[in-house]
Amino acid sequence: RNQFTGNIPSTIGNLHNLEELYLYETQLSGQIPDSIGNLSSLIKLNLASNMLEGVIPLSLGNCQHLLALGLFDNKLTGKIPKQLLQLSSLSIALDLSQNNLFGSLPSEVGNLKMLTTLNLADNNLSGNIPSSLGGCSSLVWLSLSGNIFQGTIPLSLGSLKGLMELDISHNNLSGQVPTFLDQFKLEYLNMSYNDFEGEVPMVGVFSNESAFSVVGNRRLCGGLIELHLRKCRKTSKKLKKIRLVVIITLVTFTLFTAACVAYAWSKKKRKSHLSQTSTHERHLKVSYNQILKATDGFSESNLIGTGGYSSVYKGLINEADDSFVAIKVLHLQNRGAQRSFMRECEAWRNIRHRNLLKIITSCSSIDFQGNPFKALFQGVLPNSIGNLSNQLNDLRFHENLLHGSLPSSIGNLVGLNWLSLGGNQFTGNIPSTIGNLQNLQKLYLYETQLSGYIPDSMGNLSSLIELYLYSNMLKGVIPLSLGNCHHLLTLYLNDNKLAGKIPIQLLQLSSLSITLDLSQNNFFGSLPSEVGNLNMLTTLNLADNNLSGNIPSSIGGCSSLLQLSLKGNLFQGVIPLSLGSLKGLMELDISYNNLSGHIPSFLEQFKLEYLNLSYNDFEGEVPMECLAMKVHSQLWEIEGFVVA
Repeated sequence: RNQFTGNIPSTIGNLHNLEELYLYETQLSGQIPDSIGNLSSLIKLNLASNMLEGVIPLSLGNCQHLLALGLFDNKLTGKIPKQLLQLSSLSIALDLSQNNLFGSLPSEVGNLKMLTTLNLADNNLSGNIPSSLGGCSSLVWLSLSGNIFQGTIPLSLGSLKGLMELDISHNNLSGQVPTFLDQFKLEYLNMSYNDFEGEVPMVGVFSNESAFSVVGNRRLCGGLIELHLRKCRKTSKKLKKIRLVVIITLVTFTLFTAACVAYAWSKKKRKSHLSQTSTHERHLKVSYNQILKATDGFSESNLIGTGGYSSVYKGLINEADDSFVAIKVLHLQNRGAQRSFMRECEAWRNIRHRNLLKIITSCSSIDFQGNPFKALFQGVLPNSIGNLSNQLNDLRFHENLLHGSLPSSIGNLVGLNWLSLGGNQFTGNIPSTIGNLQNLQKLYLYETQLSGYIPDSMGNLSSLIELYLYSNMLKGVIPLSLGNCHHLLTLYLNDNKLAGKIPIQLLQLSSLSITLDLSQNNFFGSLPSEVGNLNMLTTLNLADNNLSGNIPSSIGGCSSLLQLSLKGNLFQGVIPLSLGSLKGLMELDISYNNLSGHIPSFLEQFKLEYLNLSYNDFEGEVPMECLAMKVHSQLWEIEGFVVA
């Protein structure tokens, strides 16, 4: 964040080895120079929050390694160039919001199959939302708000299974709310200020008032009571007349019978009505943080009493009325606690006495807004955890003192998008029921003491984006079924006891664009040539295994690699010349192998920050450029000696 003024110099295009360019939040003006398209090694470009004007240069389509592009908050105009949308390398973010771009959104947007964030908000884009947008199957965040889009929401968007946030507000969109939206595991949905009509669903994201907005759509009906929308008309006038005749007939027929039981029935109803009314009137929304504050962190000074299944504290929830409440904390880790509480509730339901405390509300492990809280938990995860709502999206108990085995009932939580249990002391196997969580996008089971095999059912997690299983005691082979996780961006299996060959199916996951780490295991055999399919991958770590044979020339196809480690294996032969195409490589470690031949001349042309060739059988002259390499005070090694 500086205060530069003037234009971006065209000479910026001379920096052919530039990988990251950040000129955001300055006062730069003028046009983006065409020469920026000469930056063929560019990975990240951020020109946001300036006063840049003119069109997006077509030459940006030459930046074939671009992962992230931020041009938002400028004065750019013109149409979105098709050349930009043909950059299939874009996998992190494309943000063109807060400009003056106009015209339709080109159908080429569907080429961005690896993109996770697309923001085109606050422009003047018009026309229909292209159905090809459904091809952006890795999208997690999508905003088209503040434009002039019209027509209906294309059904093809139903294929964006991993979408967590969607904002299409402030457009001219019409039609009914698509049914697929209530099946998504959205954390945020904004459809406000359009011309949608019909019924608002009441499931999925539509069941949480704070997670979605449909205001400004006058023709919508139904939905949650809190929306204050009109009731939907589901029947025609003719059908209503027929129904009225039937009702009158039935009422007449049952009047005599009803009179016989009127007294008993009315008495029972009065009791039930009073109970329900009092419950609804006092059902407060209380978060965990409020309870924590009210009890002064569950201090002993506020402890009223404790038992085998629960403890009771006093607390001041509402300081305005200065009245204390009793807060009962269940000890669910104790066997029989849940059953005891259910019996207690059953007893309370049938007892009325003026000296009994009335139940005001309840609070679970997440607050009423759905946000997780952080506390230090210990003990085991009870099997009853599977009884939590299947609408639960987020369950995080990482970095605690939990132990014991993972309950198989966790597979009942089919609504989960994020399950984080890493950094605990779990033992035993990963339950095969984990494969039931087909909406899961992030699974963190790192740094525990889990053992056994990775279950084949893991391949059922078709929405999975991140999988962290590192630093456990897992054994066996990598299940071939992982090849079904077509949205996987990051995979950490390092520091386990896995063996066997690296499955070809895993290396055919072209979605892998961040990290593949299989280091510190016992993998053997050759590195399959299919590794060249990972052309979006930025970090590949296969260190400290028993891999053998030649380094496949196809590895040169991993054109987005920044870090590559093959050290501590049994690779032999020469360094393939195809590695010369890895122009963006910043760290290369091939030490402790049986490699031979000359040091390739292309290494001196790379802008490496770290290079380790030690403990091999290389021969010949060491390039002078390599000897001069001391970027960021990093050294490079050869033949077991540090060369300064």
